[in-house]
Amino acid sequence: MKKRLRKKLGVGEFTELGFEFYATLADADDKKTFDAFINLIEDYEFYCEGTWDDDGADLFISTGFKGMDNEERKAGFAGKVAAIEGLSNIRISELV
Repeated sequence: MKKRLRKKLGVGEFTELGFEFYATLADADDKKTFDAFINLIEDYEFYCEGTWDDDGADLFISTGFKGMDNEERKAGFAGKVAAIEGLSNIRISELV
């Protein structure tokens, strides 16, 4: 099927999914917490954008294209991010 027809039919195979992530930080200057978080993002092949400052982490994390194992990877990430020292009040939204 041609790209133009796929777009017209609304197949949406190139739609990216992601979720919102919020957490408060025990110490915003703690490089160890930041490095552990970024390593986890890289392990799951996610990418993120947003803010990481004294108020906390307020990020949008992209899990990749629709049709991948997005929900499973998000669940694995949620389980491991809770174990990172220095993060509390973690909130993770549904995939959008």
